[in-house]
Amino acid sequence: MPYTQPRKLSVADPLRALPDWLLNDYCVYCEPELAAPVGLLEPAQPQTSDLKTEIEPLSDRRGEDAMVWFRDEAVVARMQELIHTYIAGPTAADTLQELAGLRRVLAQLWLDVEPVQLQTLEQTAVGEVTRAMIRSEFSAVLQGQDDVRAREQLAAHAVDLSTPVAEGRVVATLLFFPPGKVQLESTEGLSPWLIEIFREHMTG
Repeated sequence: MPYTQPRKLSVADPLRALPDWLLNDYCVYCEPELAAPVGLLEPAQPQTSDLKTEIEPLSDRRGEDAMVWFRDEAVVARMQELIHTYIAGPTAADTLQELAGLRRVLAQLWLDVEPVQLQTLEQTAVGEVTRAMIRSEFSAVLQGQDDVRAREQLAAHAVDLSTPVAEGRVVATLLFFPPGKVQLESTEGLSPWLIEIFREHMTG
């Protein structure tokens, strides 16, 4: 890549052919369309499918098993430390792996939570760490095939913002796409807390 111009190098089936440590750099430099914008636009006709069933679990740690982490101040402090380390500059591979694992847990919580509990979740340490993760712009980084599959699944279906589970799906998606890549037709009708998170994602 250092000896070629952007988009001049092409690898057949890069998602399978390239090692994890090289994949993100290749996508950014050679094939940015692999991280194409995600349209979260309301369809003309209401969808009846349950968004939860469209996505395979992103993490084995979910529900109460995951929430235990976020009730432990020491664990939450460690999460924040990881995020600050990433923001500060070049980050070791093991730290990136740990951040990627944390992101998948966060996204899964947002996908799993009941719609009536979304705002409550946002007001816990889950919301605090989610916001920190989004502000760090780690969402631009794909760390291995699990992250690639997560992004592909989240991008695969448009989200009907009128459905009860849509807002949790939006937050999960923001965690996996760079600022500017997630597009909303309108923020009208969205919860104020979600609009704020979306704006933080857009500005970094």
